[in-house]
Amino acid sequence: RAVLESVWERSAELVSHHARTLREEIVPALNAEGIELVRWEDLDREEQKLQSQLEELESRAQAAGVPDRLR
Repeated sequence: RAVLESVWERSAELVSHHARTLREEIVPALNAEGIELVRWEDLDREEQKLQSQLEELESRAQAAGVPDRLR
């Protein structure tokens, strides 16, 4: 039980660190480069459709073994 509690505490620390780094460092750096992270529900229908199509193409390319550098 003590081991599980220790693992739980450490994972909570790591998740907190990850969230803080994303919020305080990564998102501002992306924004400075003109890249904005948005939630799915904030996209209009056309944007959602285009994103779904892009993900489908990416999935097919990966399944076909197309190297990352060519995608």
